[in-house]
Amino acid sequence: MKRTTKSIILKTWTGIKSAGRHVWKYLKSKEGRQILIQMFFIAIKYILGL
Repeated sequence: MKRTTKSIILKTWTGIKSAGRHVWKYLKSKEGRQILIQMFFIAIKYILGL
């Protein structure tokens, strides 16, 4: 039982790490940065309820 949850956590962690690496590579490019800025502003508007 413990072994299965540990393996699931490990798989999830490796998935997050590889996804993070792809996101980081994308953010280094200009297009990625512009999209991130747009998403950031949308998130702020959503949080403020505008």
